[in-house]
Amino acid sequence: MATGVAYLLVPIVLKRIRLTTVFMYNNTQLSITSIVEILIKQDYFTWDKPVAALLVFLSVYFGNTE
Repeated sequence: MATGVAYLLVPIVLKRIRLTTVFMYNNTQLSITSIVEILIKQDYFTWDKPVAALLVFLSVYFGNTE
């Protein structure tokens, strides 16, 4: 529910803050969610999670270069 509400609010937020801030939030949200799920034992740490996190953070890095 929280993710759905956040995605619905993105167009409103885009009018008030910079695009790069919204881009960073959208892309890092999935990695943070995965870390929390592992910490509360709702998911397992497998090899694909660090690879996915690396790809997410690389996309944030390349998305931030202007």
